[in-house]
Amino acid sequence: MYPFDKARVEALRQAAVEPAICYDGFYLAFFERYAENEALSTREARYADAYAHAFDGVEPVIDEGELIVGKASRPLPPEEAARWTAVRAAQADPLDVCFGQDSHMAIDYELLLREGTEGVIARVKRLAEKSD
Repeated sequence: MYPFDKARVEALRQAAVEPAICYDGFYLAFFERYAENEALSTREARYADAYAHAFDGVEPVIDEGELIVGKASRPLPPEEAARWTAVRAAQADPLDVCFGQDSHMAIDYELLLREGTEGVIARVKRLAEKSD
């Protein structure tokens, strides 16, 4: 059996019981940058610029005693949390409408397998024409 530091392992176990994963700092940087860049030519360009800015500012969090390290971030301090609440209220809904979801999609595999990607694209185009 390998020797190990029982106190360190127990402290890590306790910390893992209720993990704190917080992306608020990332999204605060994203939405603040998005709001600053109205001069960019398209929403997609603003979106890409905001993501690049937010990713540039990400710093991995390394907790005491970790051997395998890195988390997205720590919870925001109160003053940044208040800023994040205000920015989110002003920007989040318009972006949801513009860009839809970016994960956790429910794919109709039966339709995809039956019609193929070209068939699904044709179906979307027909539906878009009907809605115009």
